[in-house]
Amino acid sequence: MSAAELERLLSEWEDSVPGGIRRLVLRGNNLDAPGAANFRLAYLAVKLLLRRIQLDLEKSVMHTDDDTVAPSFIHAQRTAEEIVHLVQELNESHLRGFWMPMHAFSLTSATTLLLRIGLRMKGSSHNAPLRMARDMAIALQSHRESCGWDLADHCLNNCSDLVTKIGSLESEEDLSSQIFPELQTNLDIDQSILEELFTGIPGLSEVEMQ
Repeated sequence: MSAAELERLLSEWEDSVPGGIRRLVLRGNNLDAPGAANFRLAYLAVKLLLRRIQLDLEKSVMHTDDDTVAPSFIHAQRTAEEIVHLVQELNESHLRGFWMPMHAFSLTSATTLLLRIGLRMKGSSHNAPLRMARDMAIALQSHRESCGWDLADHCLNNCSDLVTKIGSLESEEDLSSQIFPELQTNLDIDQSILEELFTGIPGLSEVEMQ
């Protein structure tokens, strides 16, 4: 299945969702409903996976390893940033609610993408991706310490040191493939479990969202 077909399927699913849940999915409204924050992250995880597939295909066609020259890179970056914003908005009630364990990898995927793009932008006076990666690490550390949110562990274990190291190299040239080869590894959710991301969300079917 091509990236265009995946994009079409996602768009069709978005159009089929009822109004209240659609606002939750697309805009993050009413996250206090049971399972809502998990559902929002599930949607963003699928969206990020699609954006990364598109990004990899474009880079392959262009014969480049630089994300920032691919047409879809800004869309991938924005989706990763949406995940960071969602994590920052989570409160204790959200954190103690239902979460699918596989979302731990979604958090890592978003963070590594931002780190990778940030590395490519080294020397820029406004490195938003790197700043967002730092914000993610800070938010996850806070959630882990305050509520024992174990979904944060995978990202913190794999990315927190990288965030610190990359921050110390901001004045250097692009060293991503030399110093941080692990950033080149695809940490996205496996495509075989995409269907599971939109099933088994308790509470949403019974809650009428305004």
